[in-house]
Amino acid sequence: MIGKFIREARDAAGMSQEEVSAKGRINRSYLSQVERGEKSPTVTMFMRMCAAIGVSASDLIAKLERAKMGASRRNKS
Repeated sequence: MIGKFIREARDAAGMSQEEVSAKGRINRSYLSQVERGEKSPTVTMFMRMCAAIGVSASDLIAKLERAKMGASRRNKS
């Protein structure tokens, strides 16, 4: 699910996968797999992605937490 938030942040920054890959020294196909939810990034790679995009890692994690809390509440109903 974190990949969804990485993709949203990248799109909001107006960056292509190629730009993020080059800036963060990340393999573009790996970034694509993370965004599609096929791979989970290590903490180091997550931090590099965030830095390359120019977004706070804590902001993306907070979005993930809010999404999980919302899903948890919906499942209890």
